[in-house]
Amino acid sequence: KCLDDCSGNAPGWSCTGGDSLTASTCVEICGDAVLTISEECDDQNFISGDGCSNTCLIEDGYLCDSSILPSDCVPICGDGKNMIGEFCDDGDISSADKCEGDCSMPVTGWICTGGSPTTP
Repeated sequence: KCLDDCSGNAPGWSCTGGDSLTASTCVEICGDAVLTISEECDDQNFISGDGCSNTCLIEDGYLCDSSILPSDCVPICGDGKNMIGEFCDDGDISSADKCEGDCSMPVTGWICTGGSPTTP
């Protein structure tokens, strides 16, 4: 939370108060593209619904790569949830049926309608 030489805050942390008798109070900063202890992701924004919530937790229906920062979150294709970034998601990754296996478009001859973060 503090730099090793106590000259300031470690990246991703905000600390206030403290003196020779009391410790500083430190909190993690979500949305700064620095991954800290309780953050599962940090996509450098405070927008929920894009895979990484405004509290820096991975949202249901998404996978986030937090080995790079800011975190890169993508919808899980084939889980039957039509998330932001997917054109369609029919619940599988087969291109032999209604929706392409990468969830990018309907298979030729099909039209996809509806779908939400809870339904295909």
